[in-house]
Amino acid sequence: MKRTQAITLLGVTLLSGCGESDKPPPENPPDVQRSTRCTMTVTGAVEGTAECTRGSLVHAKRSNSFKFFLDSLEGQALQFGVAALVLQPPQPGTFSGPTDSVSCGILVVQDGRRWYSEYDDRETGVSLRGSCTLTLTAIEPMNDGSVDFPSYWAWGTVRAHLLEVDGPEGESGPVDVVFDFSE
Repeated sequence: MKRTQAITLLGVTLLSGCGESDKPPPENPPDVQRSTRCTMTVTGAVEGTAECTRGSLVHAKRSNSFKFFLDSLEGQALQFGVAALVLQPPQPGTFSGPTDSVSCGILVVQDGRRWYSEYDDRETGVSLRGSCTLTLTAIEPMNDGSVDFPSYWAWGTVRAHLLEVDGPEGESGPVDVVFDFSE
């Protein structure tokens, strides 16, 4: 019994010495620090800038689509919301709309004036179509624990041409918007 314990102890001692070296351990690559900042710039019928929340998206596994979100921070003169729907799994790439597979879902508001990427009013028959291009350069899981609707952080840009609804007489016009939430 003592001989078995001695052999086991010798084996553990030899194994624990395996792989040791006088060289320092390799450095782990630093974690990528991605921006959590977002800015919006508007030109056209109104001009200005605003800060926004960092880009995020939710993957609906059942429909195999994702919804991308940006929101303005409170207390700014320019308010906006982005809720673009893309009918495919989330991945980096460029998505342009509106099309059958991309709904832009962009709204900008200032002083009661409103600009939309897409607008339909069935009562009045008003239907407007602007345009948008969502470019995702990177996405990273939030690890929120959701199985059916996992969430991701997103980085990239959104460019859009929005049309005004109910603008003041003689003052209405389109706006071009750039949202930058890049790395």
